[in-house]
Amino acid sequence: MLSPIPIDRQITPDSRQLFIAPQVCEISAELFNTSGRQLPVGAPVVCRFSNSDRQFLCKWFAPPDDHLRVHSVCYVDQSVELLSSLTAAAHKTEFEVLHVKDLLALGEEIYIFEKISVELRVDCTKLNLELTRDRRELAELVKDLIRTLYLSKNCIIRLDNFEDTNYGIVGVLVKSTLGQGSYGQIDSSTVLEIDDIIFTGHKSKRSTHLGGLSVSKVELQKCLKLEVKENVLLAGPSGSGKSSLIAQLAEQGNHPVFCIRGLDFVKSFPGETELELRRIFERLEQFTKTFGGMNKSILLVKDVDTLCPKLSNKKGEDMSNIARISSQFTALLDKLQISDTRNIMIGTTSYIENLDSKIRRPGRLGREIFIRIPSEKQRQKIISVLLKRTGFEIYSTVLDEIIKRTQGYAGADLELLIHAIQRSVDRNPSNEMMNAVNECLQKMRPTSLRNSIGLISGLTDTLDSIGGMEKLKKTLRVSVLGPLQHPQAFRRFGLSPLKGILLYGPPGCAKTTIARCLAAESRMTFVSVSAAEVYSPYVGHAEKLITRLFNQARLSAPAVIFLDEIDSLVGNRSMQGVRSNDVHIRVLSTLLTEMDGIGVSLQSTVATSDDSKNILVIAASNRPDMIDGALLRPGRLSKLIHVPAPDEVGRLEILKKVSAKVPLAQDVCLQQLAKQTERYSGADLQNLCSQAALHGAALDENIQQVSMAHFQHVLEESGPSLTSKQIEWYFQYEAKHKVL
Repeated sequence: MLSPIPIDRQITPDSRQLFIAPQVCEISAELFNTSGRQLPVGAPVVCRFSNSDRQFLCKWFAPPDDHLRVHSVCYVDQSVELLSSLTAAAHKTEFEVLHVKDLLALGEEIYIFEKISVELRVDCTKLNLELTRDRRELAELVKDLIRTLYLSKNCIIRLDNFEDTNYGIVGVLVKSTLGQGSYGQIDSSTVLEIDDIIFTGHKSKRSTHLGGLSVSKVELQKCLKLEVKENVLLAGPSGSGKSSLIAQLAEQGNHPVFCIRGLDFVKSFPGETELELRRIFERLEQFTKTFGGMNKSILLVKDVDTLCPKLSNKKGEDMSNIARISSQFTALLDKLQISDTRNIMIGTTSYIENLDSKIRRPGRLGREIFIRIPSEKQRQKIISVLLKRTGFEIYSTVLDEIIKRTQGYAGADLELLIHAIQRSVDRNPSNEMMNAVNECLQKMRPTSLRNSIGLISGLTDTLDSIGGMEKLKKTLRVSVLGPLQHPQAFRRFGLSPLKGILLYGPPGCAKTTIARCLAAESRMTFVSVSAAEVYSPYVGHAEKLITRLFNQARLSAPAVIFLDEIDSLVGNRSMQGVRSNDVHIRVLSTLLTEMDGIGVSLQSTVATSDDSKNILVIAASNRPDMIDGALLRPGRLSKLIHVPAPDEVGRLEILKKVSAKVPLAQDVCLQQLAKQTERYSGADLQNLCSQAALHGAALDENIQQVSMAHFQHVLEESGPSLTSKQIEWYFQYEAKHKVL
């Protein structure tokens, strides 16, 4: 080599006016500090950079119309890169603005190499199989693509910027050369040996490493072995990582991937879809014959349920078209099964119940692998991978809070959540991270629950926010929250979490508030419905809604299903005048089936996580005697909890809670008010405070505090909503059923 030619200029965009070809180096003549030395046009040079160790082999050209330019041009094409060693960095591209340090002009004569050994990177989806029917023709095609380039040992040639002319060859790594010099070119007499072929074309941004999919990954790896001849159905909710898992395994095992995407593949005219299907399978068969080696070729069919759906809900011409497409697809799949063991078809679906059963038999999609909604442990692994990839740091306490509050979140949902938290912290660094987490969790809802019914989020109140009822709170913490928060301690005694509890008592005594506080304190998803939301004028709609409610809770487990006013929802079959075909009897039957776990749908089973059994049904009622006895037996609503009207001590605690935000005068005595409000429920006491404040504001708009006189006026105008007989009835019911 000759002495280096200093340049010292940052790369500018290429001129693209004259030279549209790889390996072009356009540098204006005034940038040369050569003391009169000139370079011939097209001279081979090595471009070196001051801010990077990378080196590119190029041909120097003066920019077109260089004398008319206002600004100097310094452009280096990065098609041919010199490598110091054959490492993984050979195929790594980084986004960086390079600063040209100097040019090394190759003084030695450029020879024709006698032989070169290469490794190819092939995009199998774009490979022209008509020009590459065997390896010899593939070698000739590669020679034609790189014939005009200067080469050397350990250089990587990138051809992915020339998609229209590379015929699917996106990269060539020259591993060794045989010739008189270190640098040279090839011609028709050069022998080109292909040592290895790396297949690309199905990349994923998450294919580097995935968290929480270790079990599914091991099962899928077994199916990709050559000795295993079985196609795979990969089922899981949207965003769970089905395509990313396949992309990762294809990259690690160097499996060529041919992809069909559901409805995007279906054509408008009859026969077109079937023709495209036949072409895809023929292309796969020809590719396997040409390049088939030690690795299987993967035919990935995304949303396979759109190609082979159930025909029960289809009618007329639509049914005819779908039946024809489905029949053609299954016939091609049967042919693929018996033709070559080096091919495997993997179908993915998010709605397995919509898939025709004929394609799920052995010989077609005989192996079924399920990716479920991540459990708490899997969410921890997924978030750890995401944080490592993004470089974002989260405190351990905040991280534990995120993991506990993301029930029902799939991998894609967690990725979006972490990015949202990172953006929020970057925009407002002074904001506490926990505040950013709360804001993002309130704005985002997991994909599986975006069309959910009765979902209530953002619950923060705990049982301590309820005034009084200390004995009841202790009972709830021990019998309900204990098995959920400390399962291992209770498992030692053979105890498992309750499936359901019934809260009964007078109206306005915080039954609904208790259910919401239980869900918030246990970090469980809260789903609430009432009879008005369930009942419908259409036959069977109410039963479907109950089933959908439980399936939704299983997706977001651990979860609380709150059934308010359950006596009006299900009724009692022993009551006179009840007919067997009444809607509430059918709802009761569906509810019993779902609580026993018998009615779990296949779709729900596929999607649910390991936490799906942690579902707590909380029912509330003012008339427990109107509830069917089958619902109150152990194993369903196992525990009956009486929520009584507050006593004097309880009323005092409630008054302290509800009056905390009301400015009270010094003459207000809450103890006296607690004595005067016998038979008042919690709702009555809250109304008492609000009405006293409203009365004071009505008398004087500029009033600053609420006095005792305002409370006395409200007490004189209104009385308690409960009666002594009503309160006594609930205590008698409690004693009769011997419950806590």
